[in-house]
Amino acid sequence: HKALDASILGEALMVLGPVPCAPYARTGTPALSAAAGPLLDDHDAVLLANHGAVTLGLDLEQAYWRMETLEHTAQICLGVRLLGGGVPLTDEQCAQLRRS
Repeated sequence: HKALDASILGEALMVLGPVPCAPYARTGTPALSAAAGPLLDDHDAVLLANHGAVTLGLDLEQAYWRMETLEHTAQICLGVRLLGGGVPLTDEQCAQLRRS
């Protein structure tokens, strides 16, 4: 139930941007797509509470690489949290990366 929105990794910002977490909804129900759908309008990756994640791309390969980036980012963010937190990039640094 935690978004991956900390500005810790420049690469993740450039490839994914912030990754929100959709609220829990039961598997196989319209409620799940209703929870995640609106977030997918503005994000290329969304975490699904108590399920996993979904990524989008212009094609299957791009979606696949975004998932790889998401998994790598999640592992690093977990390590950062376990070690007491990281040093987020500044707003200016984030803006520069987004313009790249």
